[in-house]
Amino acid sequence: MRSPANGSPYVRPARQRSAVTNGGRLFAVDSRLDIRTNAWVRRFADLCEIYIAHLGGQDVVSAPQRATIRRVAAADVELELLEKRMALKRTGADPADLDLYFRGSNSQSRLLEKIGMKRTLRDVTPDLQTYLAQRSEDLIDEEIDEAESP
Repeated sequence: MRSPANGSPYVRPARQRSAVTNGGRLFAVDSRLDIRTNAWVRRFADLCEIYIAHLGGQDVVSAPQRATIRRVAAADVELELLEKRMALKRTGADPADLDLYFRGSNSQSRLLEKIGMKRTLRDVTPDLQTYLAQRSEDLIDEEIDEAESP
């Protein structure tokens, strides 16, 4: 919504916005969804905070990113519950659970990419000096093992 006078975005005063918009609540209206007593809600809130922090914090995350983060966090909690259910079966996952799990995982990955969370590879290749030092230690250990074996 834009103010007709100067074209800048119009933001209603805090009293006129919902508690969800102001950050006071996670969900609009339901006393059963208390973060202090509901494990699902607590995990959901934790994941939202983690994802928002990963994107740079509350101040830099846009409203559409925040909405997408909520979807990703909800999918994450549900995927964790599916993982638990599959682990408790002891006979492996049934095909329906696997299908749901992989569809949820794929959707979650697409949503993460949509808000800019991409997997970044880290170079773990040692430099030449470190590699040679490690290789030298490995050779010494092998020689000691050979000398000690009968």
